[in-house]
Amino acid sequence: MHVHIPRTAGLALRGHLREHVGRVVSGHKWWEAPAPDGPVQIIVLREPTERVSSLYDYIRTCPSGHKHKEWLGRVTLAELMRDPATKTVLFSNGQARQLCGIAANGQEMTAGHVELAWENLNRPEVIAVPLEYLNEGVALLGRRLGLPIPPLTRVYNAVPREVTDRETAQAIRRLNAWDVLLYARLLARWQTVLA
Repeated sequence: MHVHIPRTAGLALRGHLREHVGRVVSGHKWWEAPAPDGPVQIIVLREPTERVSSLYDYIRTCPSGHKHKEWLGRVTLAELMRDPATKTVLFSNGQARQLCGIAANGQEMTAGHVELAWENLNRPEVIAVPLEYLNEGVALLGRRLGLPIPPLTRVYNAVPREVTDRETAQAIRRLNAWDVLLYARLLARWQTVLA
C-alpha cells in the first residue's frame, strides 16, 4: 500500500512497484490506521520547500488541468505564502496533515497533530522514507516482501521549476514548520541507520 503525498515521486514509485511487486494500492488519501496484519505501507516525504515549490509549479503547468490552476495562475508563490487561506491547504504542512488523518483537514496544525503523524510513520507495518533515500526504502520494502525490487530509475510527472528566491523559501519553511520538523526527524533517522 502506498500513501501518496503529492509531489513526492508518487507516480514513479507506484509504477515501479506495480512493475516489480504486482498489486499495489496507491492514492492521495488521509491516513487510516492499517490492520495489524495488513499490507506493508510505504510513504515518501520530501523536503518541504522543494515539495511546496514543486506542487505550485505542477498545478500551474498541469496540462490536464487542476481544480486550483486558474487561481494559482493569478498569484506568485511568494504571494501564495502570504495568503492567510494557505494555512489550511496542502501548501501548509500538507505532509503532516495527510499523515495525522482527516482531523487536521482545515484546522490549524498543532504539536499534537505532528506527534500523531510521527507515530503513524513509526508503525511496524510502515516504511517511511525521505525522497533522498527512496531507493533504500524500496530495497527495504523488497526485503520485507521477500522480493527483489531493483532501484527506481524512471521519473514521471516532472515539471519545469521556477527558481525559488531566498525570501519565498523562508516563507515556505515558516508556513510549513511542522512539515520541516517531521521531515528532519525522518531524515535524521535514515542518516543514522545508513551511517
